[in-house]
Amino acid sequence: MLARMTDRPNRFHMSLNASVAKFDEVVAFYTTLFGVAPVKRKADYAKFDLQEPSVNFTLNAVPVAPVRGELDHFGVQLWSDETLYATLARVKSAGIAVREEINVECCYAGQNKFWVSDPDGRNVEFFHVLHDVEEHGKKPAKRMLGTLASASPAAACCAPGEVCE
Repeated sequence: MLARMTDRPNRFHMSLNASVAKFDEVVAFYTTLFGVAPVKRKADYAKFDLQEPSVNFTLNAVPVAPVRGELDHFGVQLWSDETLYATLARVKSAGIAVREEINVECCYAGQNKFWVSDPDGRNVEFFHVLHDVEEHGKKPAKRMLGTLASASPAAACCAPGEVCE
């Protein structure tokens, strides 16, 4: 167990590389997606201190676009469908393309979720776990309307070497 230096809870830190050519666009995307501005912004760096979920999220500008596969996707686990759907409504109202997956089995759990892709093509998953399942999960029980311009993140729910349809 990690000791705390204050009475603030530990939180997750995530750092992503973003292409210099699209850096401002990537920062704007995450500002819209999270609903808050970075607490620190430099020409080649942006830091978001998110309270809910508790994440220290940073972006670093790099000379070339990140290679697909460098990070398959990252996710934000939400603790209720109410929060999931409120987040989904906010993201949709901002004009960000989404793909909704309702009542899917993925990663050994029944989930409600939605996916977005940032301007560099990274897949971002917002999800609420409904219950555990014994299989990895191959196909959604029901998909809702919504599409992404980039490659489908559905493979994240498939067994290695399989493609979800």
